[in-house]
Amino acid sequence: MNPKLALSLVLVSVSVASAVSPESWKHSTESHFVNGEADGVVVTSLGELRLSRRLEMLLEADEAPEAVSVVAEHDGDIFVASGVKNVVYKLTDDSAETFAEPPGTMVTSMVAHDDGLLIGTGGQSGGLYRVDLQGGVQTLWSPGQVVYVWDILPTRGGPIYVATGPEGRVYSIGDDDEAEVVYEAGELAGNILCLARRRGNGRLLAGTDENGLVVEIDLARNSSRVLLDADEAEVAALVVDDAGGVYAATSDVSLAAPEDPTAPVDRERGKADVPEPVDPQPPVEVEPMEQPGPVEPEEADDPNNDAAEVEPAEVEPGPPTDEAPQQPEQVRQAPMPPAEGPGPAEQPEPVPPRPRPAAAPHRGEGNAVYYIDADGLMHTMFRRPVSIYTMIRDGDRLLLGTGEEGIVYSITLDGDEVAKIADTDAAQVTAMCRTDDGRVVVGTSNKGMVAELTAEVAEEGVYTSEVLDAGQIARWGSSQVLLSDGHDRGVTIATRSGNVSEPDEATWSDWSEEQPADGEFRRVQSPSGRFLQYRLTFRPVNDRSPVARQVEIIRQVANLAPVISSVEVEATGGGQDSPLYQRSITIDASDPNNDQLVFKIEFREVGEDLWVTLAEGLDQPTYNWDTRTVADGTYELRVTASDAPSNPPAKALESSRVSAPVVVDNTSPVVTDLSAEIDDGVVSVSGRARDESSRIAAIHYAVNSAAEWTPVLPVDGICDSKEEEFAFDLTDLKPGPHRISVRVTDVFNNVGYGNVTIVVRP
Repeated sequence: MNPKLALSLVLVSVSVASAVSPESWKHSTESHFVNGEADGVVVTSLGELRLSRRLEMLLEADEAPEAVSVVAEHDGDIFVASGVKNVVYKLTDDSAETFAEPPGTMVTSMVAHDDGLLIGTGGQSGGLYRVDLQGGVQTLWSPGQVVYVWDILPTRGGPIYVATGPEGRVYSIGDDDEAEVVYEAGELAGNILCLARRRGNGRLLAGTDENGLVVEIDLARNSSRVLLDADEAEVAALVVDDAGGVYAATSDVSLAAPEDPTAPVDRERGKADVPEPVDPQPPVEVEPMEQPGPVEPEEADDPNNDAAEVEPAEVEPGPPTDEAPQQPEQVRQAPMPPAEGPGPAEQPEPVPPRPRPAAAPHRGEGNAVYYIDADGLMHTMFRRPVSIYTMIRDGDRLLLGTGEEGIVYSITLDGDEVAKIADTDAAQVTAMCRTDDGRVVVGTSNKGMVAELTAEVAEEGVYTSEVLDAGQIARWGSSQVLLSDGHDRGVTIATRSGNVSEPDEATWSDWSEEQPADGEFRRVQSPSGRFLQYRLTFRPVNDRSPVARQVEIIRQVANLAPVISSVEVEATGGGQDSPLYQRSITIDASDPNNDQLVFKIEFREVGEDLWVTLAEGLDQPTYNWDTRTVADGTYELRVTASDAPSNPPAKALESSRVSAPVVVDNTSPVVTDLSAEIDDGVVSVSGRARDESSRIAAIHYAVNSAAEWTPVLPVDGICDSKEEEFAFDLTDLKPGPHRISVRVTDVFNNVGYGNVTIVVRP
């Protein structure tokens, strides 16, 4: 540590004066923790901190495809597909070897099936292919009008369903490799992005682009209905549960990026470049099925059609059985960046789904996971400003692979807890699968990697808080970390402090020694300063993560004097026409320590030395002064604010402010030199108005005690001084005597009168 800095911090610490009431930072919610830096630590929506799951690298970026579109497992082997070219890789110990190259421009979907893989591709030769375990490729179905096979849903003993684009169709492919259309979106969507099969009734579920729909397809009745019309443009993934419900995840990139979503994105910042779309091949007419229900002989006696259901990895995990398929279901991934260098000359460039229409207004920010129960009621389980590219079920939680920061989220099935459980060194988590033995394999893009999200927690995790600002120099008290297991000793706390907002080695203290975070109050060992950070280090206890639920840091700032910003004095009275004999005093004051204040008000006439107490012990910053208790004149008010109620007598501080001059005028103005002359029937009246303390505000006259007073301007045209000359003429006065009254008013509503009598001759 810098010796000069150390000395200055010691001097600051010595000079800090203590206020009576300490303050504290208490962090116990997600919003408190979310702006800190979590490395190997999860911040949950319940405001808890715990170790994340360990992410073990299976394939580093220099060995992996630039963009991983899908991953799948077959008999313990991991297969990885490229989202930028038509290559499927098989993972070995620490590298990937080319396993198969199905026709097409890029691999868009892949699942394990029987003795090999089912591969969906996009591009000129987009279609469905079977790959055996030796890498041999067999074409199952490759119609010209299908540019993308976004998802594959095989069923045991039944057909294979495929989700396609850009004409928004779901096909059923039987044992004879003949395809029949079981659903066509028409104008509703250009691409069917994901498929699932509902428990109980065996109906297909399809997620679309453009309008973000979840469609239920009744195969037996050759009908369909919309279950969800999401605010977002795409439904990217579907997961079913045992109760007949379905989770639907959306992926609308315009809601994930804080900047302009239509602007090109810099790959150096970890965002995918999306190529321009190209026209698909001319469509080939395909007759839809008359009765598309895939009823096989083994299913005929099953009223719920359960035997035909696929059992994807998203549903309850566990070892495979005879009633379950051998593979996890995969979902369509986001469009991937193009491969380096040109592709084969005879194939078009990989393209995303057709451009979305202009987005309609959205009710929430970011993308969501919705749950649609068996009765059709919809609940929002998750919403964050990310794109959701893939979703699987892992026990009692959903796992979401997201874009923008390459985060894997975990959501409990009831939506009560959301947590970031893994932070990859990539921009997008684009693929996930759950293996037969319970592992979760994760694929990423920009940069491409493959990793295993283990069931074990990380060996160590560190959470560093955001910089905490005390607002001024503070003396640090104690810290307390509350853990869910009481005195679990898997967490330690350290702190550092400084007087500049950005922590650095030159201006901040070193991190203090680690102290146990066991629920006890521990003295903060950092020197006094304005800014503080705390750091929590987590380590497993009995192979489990400790859980921190609340962090409190107590501080005591230096006592600073109150601040009086202004003293405003306004003349008031008993009514509109009454003299303004009261002065309403309003004090604008604050205390840097938020201490309680009391006020003292004093006055003196301008030119005098001694202050006379008007009021003291005021706990409110207002006071009404009845100025009839003093003589006319010009006065000053001195207001003193004290923080004595919140500090010991020896530590209390005060400050004062003198008001602008305050005029006291309770005496009426006078009318002098009042005279009237008659010339040819015109009566000319003149005179002077004078006030000793304040300026004349208005002049009026009345004739013969009439109730109506007529205003008169001074000779110079404006009432702006203590003495004003006035003159006015009266015409059309009838012959006889007349009494002319003049009323003059000063700015404090004091009124004076003058009278003159004249006789008009016939």
